[in-house]
Amino acid sequence: ELGTKSFNVDWIPWYAIDMASEDKPIDYADFPADIINIEVSFTNGKKITKQVQLSFNSNGDLLAEVIIK
Repeated sequence: ELGTKSFNVDWIPWYAIDMASEDKPIDYADFPADIINIEVSFTNGKKITKQVQLSFNSNGDLLAEVIIK
């Protein structure tokens, strides 16, 4: 949509660490999702804000979905 640049998100889902440390099988998709806001400032002074939902699939892969464009 806006290019192919990547960025880092400082997101630490502590509940996931706690759930994964329990002594039983887990399905990562059962972890709660979090919603974060990302604001990008451009060199021309304009800003854009996106809301992104972060979650996991059953394989433990992190998924990010833009929910407000």
